[in-house]
Amino acid sequence: MPKLLDPDDMVGGKTDDKSVIVYVAKLRQAFADQADDVKRRLAEEEATRLAAERAEARKATASLQADFERGVNDWSQWANGKKDLFAKAAAASGAVAAQLLGASPDETNRWEHQPPLPRPLPLKTNRQEGNS
Repeated sequence: MPKLLDPDDMVGGKTDDKSVIVYVAKLRQAFADQADDVKRRLAEEEATRLAAERAEARKATASLQADFERGVNDWSQWANGKKDLFAKAAAASGAVAAQLLGASPDETNRWEHQPPLPRPLPLKTNRQEGNS
């Protein structure tokens, strides 16, 4: 803001009213411009933060998708390897089917050949990241 008035002139009453009005208007405009700059910088920072959050979410989603696909492939390979066994068990009945699938005749609910268990997925929450 350029110095348009001398403080001594203001105290001594040597300035005209129009000069004071112009100076006050210039001050008001300077503060408004400064506020606009602050708002613009805050909006840019927020946009940058949101873009970083979206990128991190896309990365986490891709990791979860890859884990899911690996799990599906593991299960599919396991199931394909047991296809003949399942077909024989489906054709058999009762205790014979249980024996084919690895259970003793008296324990038809206990299986020796288990499908692969899903891997536990690490889930992040806002509280774990410190954004409570």
